Amino acid sequence: MTTSRLTLAQLLANADGEQLRSLIEKLYGVHEATDTLIEAHLLQKRPKALNEHIRERIRRVKQGRSFIDWRASDAFSRDIDVLVDDIEQLAEQDVIGGFDLIDALINTHSAVYARADDSSGMIGFSYRQATAMWLKIAMTARQSGFLDKNWPEEVYQRHLQNDYAVWDSLLANSRELLTEDELNRLAVRFESDLINCLDERENTTSRFAYLTAATGLKGVAEALQNASLYARATTLVSPQPNTLQLRDLVEFCLRVGDPQAALNWHAKGDWPAQSNDGSDLLDRIYQQTGNSQALYELRKQRYRSTPSYEHLQKLIELTTTDEASKFRHNAPAVAQEINNLGSALEFLMHLEQYELAQEKVLQHSDQLSQLFYGNLENYAKTFAMHHMPLAAALCYRALIDDILSEARYKAYHYAARYFKQLIKLDDKITDYRGALIHADYLEKLKNRHGRKRAFWTKVGE
Repeated sequence: MTTSRLTLAQLLANADGEQLRSLIEKLYGVHEATDTLIEAHLLQKRPKALNEHIRERIRRVKQGRSFIDWRASDAFSRDIDVLVDDIEQLAEQDVIGGFDLIDALINTHSAVYARADDSSGMIGFSYRQATAMWLKIAMTARQSGFLDKNWPEEVYQRHLQNDYAVWDSLLANSRELLTEDELNRLAVRFESDLINCLDERENTTSRFAYLTAATGLKGVAEALQNASLYARATTLVSPQPNTLQLRDLVEFCLRVGDPQAALNWHAKGDWPAQSNDGSDLLDRIYQQTGNSQALYELRKQRYRSTPSYEHLQKLIELTTTDEASKFRHNAPAVAQEINNLGSALEFLMHLEQYELAQEKVLQHSDQLSQLFYGNLENYAKTFAMHHMPLAAALCYRALIDDILSEARYKAYHYAARYFKQLIKLDDKITDYRGALIHADYLEKLKNRHGRKRAFWTKVGE
């Protein structure tokens, strides 16, 4: 890529105006997107004409009738991105025109979503990029004094008109557009809206209106970096926040640098024992508060209750050199005691204790089918590389059995590849240690899946 760019730069340096003109004339008319780029580029020094050119393109976006399926959504989103770039160029010369155009572009979103499949999220991403540009141009317009607008009202109204979430980040990022006093007044307004909506929540027309007010209040809290305001937006709706809401509150408090508030909210949670969420959050809280002793005790407890290589590494970050050596020395024995085969193998592999991992596989080969496909394949390759052919063969057998039992036709070529590995490994295995020898496994495979001709053809039998 670098070479081609350098070559292009050299070619352009040596080209004269007539050559470039001829090239542009030849390119023009080949593709609509290229035509648009050429036209916008050539109009950059004529702001009025560029404004009209962009406005016409926005009109076509809004009034389009053809359905935008998921295949076309990427190209359509790129068209939006190019419009945003061109509007930014115009705004550098005409900030009022730039603001009107970026506002008009974003206001096409309802019409676009009505005829689009944005399952990829690309169109939404482009509109959110446009929202960021709206804020940038609005800040320039306000600071320069070119636009005399009630900016808090502009932001408030756009939040209310956010059916497709394109304005989601507006309030949270408005602290450079609005003053602290204006944001505080918006908070009062959203809180009043929220209380009124909650009172009328039973009405069909108002059932979900409270969500708009609640997200508005949270957006202002984001802009102000105010943890208590964010908490109020939550507790007005849910006086007893559930676990998900508590996690959100803790995350926000940590994000704005208020670990004590985070700790208070964390203490209210009934965190599921099988989930790491509660412990992960508490770890971050202790890090922010600088409570190294509590952090050490938490990490030691986590390592003991759910031993893993990750938990070991986090624990020894806080220990002395001697303590770290002891933990590392005992780690293989700890890993062997883990009941879950996948967790034990993952730990042992990270410790590079391949012989112990092999023994674990031989003892619990009936559990191999429960492991994640990608991990199992990696284990097979690792065992083979470290001259442990039996463990590798058992992993490959589990992969083959899973593919054939589920009749995953498109994966038969993988199963055939694994089977060929079994043939190679068989020559290196001197003792199957109670597992089926290769000939018996082959017979079992043919008895169960002999009619899957697509597989056997790929194997070569």
